[in-house]
Amino acid sequence: MTTNYSHIIKKALDYIPASIPVFESSRLKDLYDLKILDTEQEERFDRYTKFATDIFNTPVSLISLVDANRQWFKSACGVSAEDTSNDMSSRNISFCAHAILEDRLLVIPDMLADDQFIFHPLVQNAPFVRFYAGAIIRGPEDYPIGTLCLIDFKAREFNTTHQNQLLQLAKLVEQEVHSHYTLTQVYGNLRKAVFYHPITDLPNRRLFQERLEEAIQQNDADSEIIVLSLNIMRFHDIKNVFGQIFAHKILKEVCLRLREIKKIDLNICNDEHDNFFFFIEAPRNFSETQDFQIIINDLLAIFKRSFLQKDVFNNNGERNLNVLTCAIGGSVFPKDGSKANELIEKTSLARDSTSSSNSSFQFYAHHLSQGLTEYFNLEKKLREAIEENLLTLNYQPIVDCQSERIMVVEDLCRWYDKEKGPISPIEFIPVAEESGLIIDLGKWVMEQACKDAQEWQEKGLHPLSVSVNVTKELLLSRDFKKTISDILIKTGLKPHLLKLEITESAFIQDLNEAIKIMKDILNLGVSFVVDDFGTGYSSLSYLRELPVCTLKIDKSFIDPITHNTKSASLTHNIIIIGKSLGLEVVAEGVETKEQLMFLRAYQCSLIQGYWFSKPLPKNDLEKLWLFP
Repeated sequence: MTTNYSHIIKKALDYIPASIPVFESSRLKDLYDLKILDTEQEERFDRYTKFATDIFNTPVSLISLVDANRQWFKSACGVSAEDTSNDMSSRNISFCAHAILEDRLLVIPDMLADDQFIFHPLVQNAPFVRFYAGAIIRGPEDYPIGTLCLIDFKAREFNTTHQNQLLQLAKLVEQEVHSHYTLTQVYGNLRKAVFYHPITDLPNRRLFQERLEEAIQQNDADSEIIVLSLNIMRFHDIKNVFGQIFAHKILKEVCLRLREIKKIDLNICNDEHDNFFFFIEAPRNFSETQDFQIIINDLLAIFKRSFLQKDVFNNNGERNLNVLTCAIGGSVFPKDGSKANELIEKTSLARDSTSSSNSSFQFYAHHLSQGLTEYFNLEKKLREAIEENLLTLNYQPIVDCQSERIMVVEDLCRWYDKEKGPISPIEFIPVAEESGLIIDLGKWVMEQACKDAQEWQEKGLHPLSVSVNVTKELLLSRDFKKTISDILIKTGLKPHLLKLEITESAFIQDLNEAIKIMKDILNLGVSFVVDDFGTGYSSLSYLRELPVCTLKIDKSFIDPITHNTKSASLTHNIIIIGKSLGLEVVAEGVETKEQLMFLRAYQCSLIQGYWFSKPLPKNDLEKLWLFP
């Protein structure tokens, strides 16, 4: 039965509730920043209250957080959820509200012998508390946010040894709270770095494409989606003439002016510095109306206004930049395409064609896609290259950060066509993905890499692992495990020498299914590597669940670490998190000695990049590094 304590509080006139500390507003901010109040029960906290109850032999142990007008129990051992949700949770009758006023802890061996608490409503009436001990838990800014506390219904001694033990246990709870907060902060910083433009704070193309894809999925037959792309003409010249600071101020001002335009203010994207994307959800054929033309005119008009306002740039009018110009391209769903990336590409194609049409705005037209013919020709050639074994592999060493000994080599597919010459992976990989050839290409690459690795073993080389990139399509293909097994049997390579690199896109859509597949494949003896960490969705919780052994930090984080403190801090945190999860950490794109020294200082496991070696053909790799 639930006990109502409200009448008890009114009668206990001789009890004085805890005073409000002078730092209350800062203390509450410290508590609220943790975002822990009113969250679900968690085993990682429950284990501490259960442990406290066991070692101190008390009937009740709580992790109590003191809010503005209540105390809330993150974990409770010995008290039911019903009891913790009634008037007992009031801050006015909270022992912990008194405890947070102390330096470290509050101990009341016998309530009936204590003048301050003898008339406390929970002492004089049910549940008749006699003993309390609470050790302070502090937030990230070192303000007291609550306690780990013990309650008993009989008086008891609580000596110095017991007090130290409770303080140590509270410190562990505090570290658990801080750890979650730190992970959340790192995730937030990573997400901002990955999904938002660093100058304008607008969504970047990756996030814009996600949102556009969602809008397409929700679109109905009576509506259309208009995708627009806007380029600031000669922006690079402006940057070179007036300087980077002035150019960044222009970007911010353009961003403000774009947000003033109705219909697009919620769906703006800043891709690179001088390109913006928007999409408009509207009734069918809206793109042919006068209302749409008004939007285009408004977009063009924002560049006809002067950018010399002193209150905007504070340059005292010394620079003479009266107006800017822009080019705008458009495409329409479903007329011009059914997928976000297709619409974006066609929008960009239309935008880039405005110069030849002598217009500032142009919709996509079919004649702009003559390049598609080349696409289909490339697809045909790639199919032939895979079938006729015309592709080759280059290998880039991955070396120990301290000794610089080669530990792994990563394969990189290369293609030399007798008619077109060398064809970049940037050109043929998207073709493989869109045409469905990516699975056949992936199987060919894996078999060739395993064949080369086994050949090195037979030549007497120390055990050298080979790392093979695995696409989402290949990972999720029905016979992938059998494919790996067949290749290992055919080439004779020992399974532990094969590493499979996956990017976050391979598991983000269905994490549970990906984990199931990966665990099944692990039974073969191979291992998994998370590639390009930080460029995808970057949820740190995935790292706890995925059966991976290695984490590769993307080059975009490594490039600025020696001159950008935020990048350095992010990289350092990723290394710490990776190692705390028992993962090897590889830094990709290491190109300078200064970067190497930074990574050594922070105990990065392995490095990969031009500082040690560029990707090399098999024969060159053997001559220079493997069998010099």
